[in-house]
Amino acid sequence: MYMLYPMIMDSEQLRNFIAFIIIFVSLDLLKSKKLVHRILLFALILFSGTFHIAFLFYIPLIFINIHKNRIVIFLVLVSIITFFIAIMNNNTIPFIGLLTNMVSNDEIVFYLNLKTNLGYLLPVTLHLINLFMIIWSKNILSSSEFKDTKYYRLTDIILYINFIGIIYFPTLLLSLTFYRLLRNIFIINLIVYSNTIYVFRKNILKYLIYLFFVFLNMFLWFYFDLIFTTKPERVLIPFFTQNYFFN
Repeated sequence: MYMLYPMIMDSEQLRNFIAFIIIFVSLDLLKSKKLVHRILLFALILFSGTFHIAFLFYIPLIFINIHKNRIVIFLVLVSIITFFIAIMNNNTIPFIGLLTNMVSNDEIVFYLNLKTNLGYLLPVTLHLINLFMIIWSKNILSSSEFKDTKYYRLTDIILYINFIGIIYFPTLLLSLTFYRLLRNIFIINLIVYSNTIYVFRKNILKYLIYLFFVFLNMFLWFYFDLIFTTKPERVLIPFFTQNYFFN
């Protein structure tokens, strides 16, 4: 599934790909409640930020706990409130001027001074679809042989990673560039989709229905990422016409 779409984008965004791989391989640390593992995860997120500064936004991942997620829920609620206040405030995040004065990094200040119109609605909708798909998949897995296995616990972790994604909604009011934070979460979701598809291996109808929604989800991201946001002649077409492996 990764090769059907995300690989095309990653072939262009090398720094994003390397940073994402660091985050991806460190997700296993979320299964542990040990402080040393959280510190290690924090260090790996900081390391990923050396390749792409936007990956520092994944620091809230260290608060994910498969048993208690009060901090995550609090951050999500604060972000939702901030998001709607900003929309009512002409898409301007409250206290953004204060943040701009506190930050000395020119790149960060540049993004803090940006503002979008209604473009944020598309990535927000796509992520809400992601969230729906993960909740649906979790319910399917809960009634299968995967329940009480490491795969089901991983689904719990990925579900809360999707909740963390809501925290990034306010950033979409600054620039659509931040949609990549949500797209990376979609790629992580492919793990859950693969496990869920396996559950339906003996029921063709349910298999096809679920597969249809998975590919519909992927197509929507594909269209937004490689046609709507990025012009096809910039990434999609050159991937096939200027690819050393195809020519």
